[in-house]
Amino acid sequence: MQAFFEKRSTWLLVLVCAAIYFQTLWFEFLRIDDDVNVFANPLFLNQGLESLWTFWEQPYERLYIPVTYTLWGFIHAAESIVAPDHFHPGLYHLINVLVHLANGIFVLRIAESLLGNRFGAWVAAFVFLVHPYQVEGVAWVTSFRGLLSTFFALALMEYFIRKRGCFTPAQAVWAIALFALAVLSKPSAVGVLPLLAAVGVGWFAENRKPQLVFLCLCAAVFLPTALLTKSEQPDAISGATIPWTARPAVFADAVSFYLTKAILAWGFSLDYARTPVEVLRHPNLPGFLVTACVIFLVAKIPVQEYRSRGLFLLAGFALALVPVSGLVSFQFQNYSTVADRYVYLPLVALALLAGDLSTRLATKGRAVVAVWLCLLAIESVHLTTFWKDEFSLFERTVELNPRSLFGHNNLGFAYGQRGNWELAVFHYEQAIRLAPQNPIITENLQKARMRLEIQKAL
Repeated sequence: MQAFFEKRSTWLLVLVCAAIYFQTLWFEFLRIDDDVNVFANPLFLNQGLESLWTFWEQPYERLYIPVTYTLWGFIHAAESIVAPDHFHPGLYHLINVLVHLANGIFVLRIAESLLGNRFGAWVAAFVFLVHPYQVEGVAWVTSFRGLLSTFFALALMEYFIRKRGCFTPAQAVWAIALFALAVLSKPSAVGVLPLLAAVGVGWFAENRKPQLVFLCLCAAVFLPTALLTKSEQPDAISGATIPWTARPAVFADAVSFYLTKAILAWGFSLDYARTPVEVLRHPNLPGFLVTACVIFLVAKIPVQEYRSRGLFLLAGFALALVPVSGLVSFQFQNYSTVADRYVYLPLVALALLAGDLSTRLATKGRAVVAVWLCLLAIESVHLTTFWKDEFSLFERTVELNPRSLFGHNNLGFAYGQRGNWELAVFHYEQAIRLAPQNPIITENLQKARMRLEIQKAL
């Protein structure tokens, strides 16, 4: 079995990735940020490449991600040569799939270098590439920003491992440039730093001092972007009125939630409605139990080398989630602290952990792992189908989570766009029950009721 994977692992990853995500080439744009970011972005429409400098001068849509917008701009410019002023969703979905595949190959190379075992490396790459957590990141055009930032982050990680965490001044400049490209594609790419620290301590502890210096330099590079992004998302907007003393509980809930779903791989949704208030009212006790069991089992690994690596990778996973875990407020917390797309980069740590543990398994154990990976792929194929359009996506969201404010509000908008004002009113009413004081939903409901009355009068 191992010889089989040694010769064909890369091509297997390509084929599996295509089998899961090829269907997205026929998917639509979604009016959840795809419009303001891509196909209705005023800076892309009839303004040419000269407008791209605007993205570097100031944040756009409360995020400073100029690298992502610049690449989107070049993609649209190239597309306009064939079809002027036209955005074809299939092209943008294809680019998402290709970048995701490139990230999976990066994980394969990283795992090969760290684990020294082709089967373990293949398991790590497969987990990263096909886990249902990744569907949102690949099937949603707007999530290109997360794919792109992870591409640069993994390029940095691979370079870091190749140099064993010890850079010459010239090499450090190149590494910091990769880090800067990552955070300028999406600020949460700062999560690569705890992943580098976990790898550095777990595998290259002899170079601890230069690693610490490099990580501090990267943190200094990230600070201006973090301050600028935070200034665009003050607490009044992000809705995070939770006191600082309660935020560690929100963070712990997010980590346990993600870890539990990573293992069980079931019940994935666009919105989990786990706002800070909901978390404090209804703690995720089963998730805390699963997390405690995982930590206990890893801590009981008989071989110290594997045990230490496992604990460092678990710590890296948790710390990589810090920017989007509730310790610091962010805008989407109005709807939920947790979301699948936030796990895209941190999942690297769990993938490496799975690969590292699989290297110690006998043939029967590896067969069990192979079955689990096949089940992950099947669930991803099923989950991807719901991203084909807004109706299937939001209907699944409210089916899995009837308390989804995000799902009901957007489903109301989608039905309104189709002229079905009766269903639009129904879903806006469900949303207003969940957020009675929300001025946006209140306005949407009033407009929908007015249009429904006009429709009935006609």
